[in-house]
Amino acid sequence: MHVVAWMVPLLLLQGAGLGMVMAPLVSTVLAGLPPQHAGVASGVLAMVQQASNALGVALIGILFYGRLGSTADAAGHGAAFAVALGYLVVSALLVAFIVLTVPPGLASRAFTAARFQAVPSAKRMVSM
Repeated sequence: MHVVAWMVPLLLLQGAGLGMVMAPLVSTVLAGLPPQHAGVASGVLAMVQQASNALGVALIGILFYGRLGSTADAAGHGAAFAVALGYLVVSALLVAFIVLTVPPGLASRAFTAARFQAVPSAKRMVSM
């Protein structure tokens, strides 16, 4: 079977999953904020997403090419792919564990507490 024939359905599934998760995630994050802070929060969220994506790609590349080494055969690529995939699975399980164990509302309570303890100069800048 050609490589593209099995990759296309998996990429479509991944794209659909990201589409179903990312839009509601952004809406959920921004819904809990006052309207005057929505623009800043949206910019920070976009920056964190881009930086996290770049860091993730770099880390997976380090693992993949570190395992691949100087071998360029199919077995070496398969082993390097298995290492990178193992990292992704462990990362996904760790995130799922964190999401399931964090009490509901903890993040919003922490955000509210931090908002009232902000640096005075930052409060002046936000109110301008």
